[in-house]
Amino acid sequence: MSEQQSANSGDPPHRQLQLAHEKYFQRLAEVSAQCQSQFQTIQTEYERALEKAFQSQQPEHFQTAQDAYQRDWQAACNNASQAQQYADAYREYKAAIKNFIASTNMDDLNFTDIAHLSQSLFTVSRTAMCSTPVNPTPINNPFEQQK
Repeated sequence: MSEQQSANSGDPPHRQLQLAHEKYFQRLAEVSAQCQSQFQTIQTEYERALEKAFQSQQPEHFQTAQDAYQRDWQAACNNASQAQQYADAYREYKAAIKNFIASTNMDDLNFTDIAHLSQSLFTVSRTAMCSTPVNPTPINNPFEQQK
């Protein structure tokens, strides 16, 4: 059963909110682990190439290893898919919160539920801001004047 279905099947409001919050941070952890694995692979391949160059004692093998390492590292750093995956996780979180608010009778929420909602919104928004690229692509910001 998907989280969307469970949200509509009578889960208490605090559980719906908790699921949205947890899923966001699980997605971030998955993206981070993928990225870490990619960089670890690049580093390991570089070290293996250096070992082979050392064994051969051919200067051009050292240069080839260095060039490949720099090329692969730069390609990994320029890969926009990580930022896109972070953005997708944030969009999914916002959609889940929108659904939560739309499907919840606000009179059924207690003080703790409201506090958890605000804490989740604050934590996720701060995390999402730190996960954006340095030169982000323009987004639809309703608080920004259109040029």
